Amino acid sequence: MTKIEWCDLTINPITGCMNGCEFCYALKMAYRQSGIERNNPGKSGYPTTGDPFRPTFHPEKIQQILNLSGRPKRVFLDSMSDWFSLGVEPHWLEMIIRAVTQKPEHTFLVLTKRPDRITEMLAGIEIPENLWIGTSITSQTDIERIELLKKHVQSRRFLSFEPLHGAIEADFAGIAWIIVGAETGNRRGRIVPQSEWVDGILMAAERQSVPVFLKNNLRPYFNPGEQYRQEFP
Repeated sequence: MTKIEWCDLTINPITGCMNGCEFCYALKMAYRQSGIERNNPGKSGYPTTGDPFRPTFHPEKIQQILNLSGRPKRVFLDSMSDWFSLGVEPHWLEMIIRAVTQKPEHTFLVLTKRPDRITEMLAGIEIPENLWIGTSITSQTDIERIELLKKHVQSRRFLSFEPLHGAIEADFAGIAWIIVGAETGNRRGRIVPQSEWVDGILMAAERQSVPVFLKNNLRPYFNPGEQYRQEFP
């Protein structure tokens, strides 16, 4: 199980990244898990020396993918990493994707802030039908990631506007799913989303018939008279 509303569970064969992000929940969790590992060896598997958020491969997690059974599930594969960050080795991705290919009944999802590196990192690796690749966007300054995603991924593309930090103007043609969420935590300078920012995304998605999943943390900022959309592709 997972607290992430738009997937059924998370599996992280890779942890850590080198993108740098001041509101990254995964970075904070990595330091917490590193402390657990230091006191309970073998408990978390996180590095206990150096930077605990450096890209690290956990090959034992691949067996969790292969052990999936039961009804089809949506599985988020990098809630604690970015597959296309510097420091990630392409052969790690090849091993993970090989396992994904063996479980076609399940849908696997990957998000990245580095869609420019997708082709380089997946050179010679075929992306299976059940692997969806998306990009994370917080504001209009990140919008070029959408075109980079379209350039480097031919289908099964999705977008995550989380945390939403401003109004978005973009063409969602060729996008199969959109997720929108607010910033969590108590970071100094935390940005509170405006309802018109959400409405703008919803209207643009409607024009392209793209399903939208609004995370529950947006409810306090959403117009109460409108339908709250939590759609899946």
